[in-house]
Amino acid sequence: MIELTLWGLLIMIKKIFDSVGCIGGRCFTLLLTLCIAACGGIDQHSSSALSESSAAVSSVNSAISSSSIAVVSSSAAGCEEAVARGKALYDDTHACAFCHGAKGEGGFSKAIDLTAALYRHSTMEAGSPSLPLHEYIATYMPAPGNVCTGQCADDVAAYTKSLGGQQWCPSSNNHASSSVAASNQAPAPQANLKVVSPRMRRMNRTEYNNTVRDLFATQSRPGDNFLADVRGKDGHYLKDGSVQSVTIEDAERFFAAAERVVLEAINKNLPALQCATQNAACVDSILSNFGIHVWRRPLTASEKNTLQGIFTTAQNLGNNFDDSLFHVLRTMLLSPNFMYLLEVDATADARALNGYELAARLSYFLWSSTPDAQLLQLAASGALLQEDTLRSQVKRMLADPRAETLVSEFAAQWLQYAKRRSTPDAQLFANYSEELRAAMDEETRTFVNHLISTNAPISELLTANYSFLNGRLKAFYQVDASLPNSGAQPIKIEAEQYAMYMDNSAGNDGGELNTDDVDIEITADEGGGYNVGYTSAGEWLEYNLSITVAGSYAIAPRIASMNGGGVLNFEIDGVLVSEDAAVPSTGDWQVWQTLAPVALGNLAQGEHTLRVNIVSGGFNLNWLQIAPGGLGARNFERHVWNSQPRQGLLGHASVLTATSNNTATSPVVRGVWVLETLLCDAPPPPPPELPIGDPDEIADSAMLSTRQKFEMHGQPQCRSCHRFVDPIGFGLENYDPIGQWRSQEWRGIEGNGPWAVDATGTLPTGESFDGGVELSDILASSYRLPMCFTSHIATYGLGRNVKGFLPGDVQSSDYPLVFAIYQKTQANGHRFQDIIEELVVSDAFRQRASSAGE
Repeated sequence: MIELTLWGLLIMIKKIFDSVGCIGGRCFTLLLTLCIAACGGIDQHSSSALSESSAAVSSVNSAISSSSIAVVSSSAAGCEEAVARGKALYDDTHACAFCHGAKGEGGFSKAIDLTAALYRHSTMEAGSPSLPLHEYIATYMPAPGNVCTGQCADDVAAYTKSLGGQQWCPSSNNHASSSVAASNQAPAPQANLKVVSPRMRRMNRTEYNNTVRDLFATQSRPGDNFLADVRGKDGHYLKDGSVQSVTIEDAERFFAAAERVVLEAINKNLPALQCATQNAACVDSILSNFGIHVWRRPLTASEKNTLQGIFTTAQNLGNNFDDSLFHVLRTMLLSPNFMYLLEVDATADARALNGYELAARLSYFLWSSTPDAQLLQLAASGALLQEDTLRSQVKRMLADPRAETLVSEFAAQWLQYAKRRSTPDAQLFANYSEELRAAMDEETRTFVNHLISTNAPISELLTANYSFLNGRLKAFYQVDASLPNSGAQPIKIEAEQYAMYMDNSAGNDGGELNTDDVDIEITADEGGGYNVGYTSAGEWLEYNLSITVAGSYAIAPRIASMNGGGVLNFEIDGVLVSEDAAVPSTGDWQVWQTLAPVALGNLAQGEHTLRVNIVSGGFNLNWLQIAPGGLGARNFERHVWNSQPRQGLLGHASVLTATSNNTATSPVVRGVWVLETLLCDAPPPPPPELPIGDPDEIADSAMLSTRQKFEMHGQPQCRSCHRFVDPIGFGLENYDPIGQWRSQEWRGIEGNGPWAVDATGTLPTGESFDGGVELSDILASSYRLPMCFTSHIATYGLGRNVKGFLPGDVQSSDYPLVFAIYQKTQANGHRFQDIIEELVVSDAFRQRASSAGE
């Protein structure tokens, strides 16, 4: 429900006064009436002097509500009803007439040209498309913000057009969010595609880590120490050069990372840096053979001469071969040729990318890493420029394990399922934990990875009757009663809790070490906490383990190691339960890795002694985590929902939790997430001058269900957006704030309720549903789903904001690209890999314009 405090109301009125130069008592009265009409009422604490004006418009609001609340679409009821509703808004509330005149002849603002087909506003950028009247109103009216959107804008346009003797009928395609209709076909483009280029950008943190991993065989992640990447103008992705900058601190961190990577490569005698004779000819060979991988293209003669000069200068200063080579390689890693994905702008309207540029675009799209040898060979021969070769490379690269970044990077940024609004209240949701949260996110990650890797149709994102669950999630979803301990709380053993021992046999000195004698250090990463500074072969850790729920358990150590890793054994009560668990090197004593869980077997309720033996190697140990039910990616298995009321992504606890508040569901947030993320059709945000009050703060909110409270968005100005958003959120009300199924709602710490959950709804386009499964089926049939996915994957792949639609279904300059891919993949069901492949072979991906876009 929209509410206004007196203070907020006066501020808004002042802003409107300022915008139109309005003075005098009549202006105050009319604008006050406008504000009250726009909100459908005022806050109960507002001045009683406003009551009379509020009452004067209440009958208008009531009439509008009764005539439109059951309307599925304006066109279905005919032009007459739209004109009548528009007249109520325009004439009876003076919502537009005060500024534009009773007949559009002008007042404080210019007259309305009722005969014009398209309109422009003084604030519109040059070159931006003019808008039809209803879209112009929705975007710019009334001052000072666009509070007349959706049906409001349609109805006012219908009425004002009628004043000019024209008949204009709103249709279901006229306003935002109407596109959830199941049977629609995408409209044809109104213009040809013009290639727009991304801004020059540097590698983000993940790309840097992956690149040095593939070039130098390092397991360290130096990019993690860079300043946080900035999301692009799309609000999702970390590949937009137009929002990047480089500060002194950035440069210092790049320098440190380059030094670290090169020193490690030289110290471990990386084969690519070896020659039979260590001399200048060796350096030239390295620059010719390895340099093409580092800079993703052959070096020019001038570039090689400059780098050879650095090597010679270093040697003349007394450095040996390795130290001199260090300066050369560090220079290469600090060069824009390495840090940036360079594409020299064309001089004509557009040009084809050369083979090396195309190889880099492709590899950083699908792998978030540098091109491999095969791509560079195809780039050198020119074969990569051929469409058939390019298509075959897309298939090869998607089958490569490195394509997992399309899930870990693209899908996570697209769906934002790991981005929680708040932490579920511990008192209300005692079974929620960080381990459960990790399992929720892993379910979605594994599910999306399956869809992409199997080239599933995009509709399966919403219609799949299966998911991927481990024991913890099976218990959470209540689908497997055979795992009684899956809901037990994990046990996290911190470094300070270890008892540490040393082997003093065969003359070894030492013996038991008390905690005070152990080198306890704080970790240097975001994981926080402390670690046992160093353990080595022959030592062991012991811990008294208290099991409250009997069942199977696994253990996952969090370690850091620089000396090649090692081996651990695990004992329970003196019995070896897991032998020779390999521990990899992380490349640094403060680069941490949580290992895959190792099974400890079934543990009875009661006290146990856990012993961790360091068989070989040396580690820093941060914590040990004992997880019930087999927590871990390797234990996720495909589960068919059968008769359970879940289906596709909208049944995932990760998404349902991410779109809820800490104590209650939020139908609005869930509805907006679906429209924005899956259909690219989000409504505009509420105007800042009309704050939406917290539904929990309204009178008697404790006596209302979540649905009843949010149904108070029935006022005309609220309904213009909420009639699209709320039904989707109501359809997901059977899932509580952490995604568990419910047929009744209990809310709040006080346990208010119960209310029977009503998950029925009707979309503005007429489709009715009962619950999330039926809703998912409807949404999966919308043409907007594949087109929206295409817009998102193109934004990620091209490194610039790609939108098929602008607000109000206005076609953008990228619409021809999105539509062409939609058409080419339609016959095969708009499959994930097919969409990716068609994007890669499109002109937008293979060409570069003379100037970069946003």
